[in-house]
Amino acid sequence: MKKNFDDLIDNKYFSAIIVNSINLESRSKNLILEIVNELNCDLINLKKIKEIIINGILNVSPSLRSLCWKLLLNYIPLNIQNWETIIDKKREEYELLKKKIYKKKHIKIKNHPLDTSTNLDLEIINKDNKLNDIIKRDINRTRSEIPFFKENSKKNNKETNYEIIHRILFIFAKEHSKIYYVQGLNEIVAVIYYVFGQDKSPYFYNEVEADTYFCFENLIKEFNEFYEEEVYNSESKIKKQIDYIKFIVKNLEHDIFYSFKDLKIDIYLFVFRWYSLLFSQEFNLNCVLKLWDNILCQNNKYEYLNILVICALKLKKQDIISKDLSKIMNALQTFDDLDVEKMLYLIEKVKMDLKEKEYKLNEQNFEKFKKSDEYI
Repeated sequence: MKKNFDDLIDNKYFSAIIVNSINLESRSKNLILEIVNELNCDLINLKKIKEIIINGILNVSPSLRSLCWKLLLNYIPLNIQNWETIIDKKREEYELLKKKIYKKKHIKIKNHPLDTSTNLDLEIINKDNKLNDIIKRDINRTRSEIPFFKENSKKNNKETNYEIIHRILFIFAKEHSKIYYVQGLNEIVAVIYYVFGQDKSPYFYNEVEADTYFCFENLIKEFNEFYEEEVYNSESKIKKQIDYIKFIVKNLEHDIFYSFKDLKIDIYLFVFRWYSLLFSQEFNLNCVLKLWDNILCQNNKYEYLNILVICALKLKKQDIISKDLSKIMNALQTFDDLDVEKMLYLIEKVKMDLKEKEYKLNEQNFEKFKKSDEYI
């Protein structure tokens, strides 16, 4: 049976969502209530929730965005009855991870990760020290325009949010030796941490670190080939993906393709960043959140990212076909806030173009393209 706002006001998962929705206009309130009622089911209709999210409703409800991202990132199951058991278990697991990684006094994120008075193997000490310094350097320039990251955390006012993100990345690197730490992961984890940090729900706002860790881990696992492999390896997943994007551009946007070819610009230079960081460096944070609402709703994220890349190139078409190298490179590194709206608007157009050219975009023609003189 569907519930109204009054029925849900004391629910530990939804109370913050309901309270912060009271003064919204009726359409937004109705959509939020529709999602909440769907979440409050023994079997959640994920397809229905995604359809509502894509219309942009999460922009008006940070707590709802936080909860929906946990669902979309496979942190909470499709049955609300199991949420508490699963989440509490994961939080306990994270505490054990912290104890395992930081059981030695030599790891001190706030200052220096090493205490040379320990008898740890010097090689491990040096490796941990180097890892700590690399992460610290990247963290200090992550979204520096957002005061939130420099503020003390809600759970422990002796640590800043930067320091907690640092710890998440350090633990992740130690637990995932194949990926370890790749520059740019700081940008991805910062987006997730920020979203969870805006949640007003008492059940969630004090456990941002653990929830972020597992959601970040799940997202990276979905794209693990991008981070595990040597990116310039001809057999790597991302190299193949970007080669296929070149192939799509040739068939959909001839002018763009031949402008790159004439100037000997390999689109890999910028598409790799767009793709592997899910456009997290291209826009202000609010725009990134809006874009990620859509990305996380996709069943096939690779295909969707292909489309977003084509949309981004179409937006910059006039600059690209100018044949002015400095103008092109500047355009491909500079997006404004409205570009996100334009990209989202172009998606259906690009999908239609791909459908129309489907007969050309097959594997056989793709392999021919890679062996041809037109392959950049």
